[in-house]
Amino acid sequence: MSAPLSSASSAAASSPPVPEVDSRALRVSGLLRGGGAPLAGASFEAAPGELTVLLSEDGSGQALLRAATGIDPVDSGASALRGERLDRRRGDSNSLTPRQVGLIAPGLDFRSSSLAAALAEWLEAGREDRASRELERVGESLGFAGLGTAHVAELPEALRHRAAIGRALVPGPGMLAVLDPFGSLPGRERLMLEGMLRVLAHEYGLPVVYATGTAESASRAHRVVRVSGGEVVADVHGWANIKRAFPEP
Repeated sequence: MSAPLSSASSAAASSPPVPEVDSRALRVSGLLRGGGAPLAGASFEAAPGELTVLLSEDGSGQALLRAATGIDPVDSGASALRGERLDRRRGDSNSLTPRQVGLIAPGLDFRSSSLAAALAEWLEAGREDRASRELERVGESLGFAGLGTAHVAELPEALRHRAAIGRALVPGPGMLAVLDPFGSLPGRERLMLEGMLRVLAHEYGLPVVYATGTAESASRAHRVVRVSGGEVVADVHGWANIKRAFPEP
């Protein structure tokens, strides 16, 4: 009886270690949906601390990100973050909260007039103890130190986009979902904000997923997932591989 045990022990010792699963990653598996914005069994992963770009020319990347975060329903498949399912089925209500996903979408609609109040708009009631600490941290990260009383409506558009990013960060979300909000900006300002997304992913240890149709944006990413017709057709990870696949003009 000792020989089999000895063999098993030797095999276990020589086997490579099983990698730990990081629950902070967004994991999307086999999202399927028919209709006007179809998904064809799309799967991808977005790691914490990394900027993942969903690149598509037909809007499939945005459709995939909206489905992965539960904004829009799917017919089958799953997406999970921090041990929680985000996907939903047709007929299920959208219960997504700013604590789960910090959403940054087109449009710069703020209810508040001052910058400090705008950054705190999505903070849950009863979490005032977190507000001052997080507002200070986010303000410093985004270069807003000393601007808390500024009127949001009077800020340049690029700074209002920064405010929208800050509003999404303050509640302490599990990830940021960025739905191509920078399209109206000049190229230089857009690229600066995309670079900021990469920095914030690292600083806050979050998966940041950015759906866009601009190929130039791929150069800012840690991972690029190309989506076409609702299907993932390429998944490129690593700076050198991305540079080869998506050279800057």
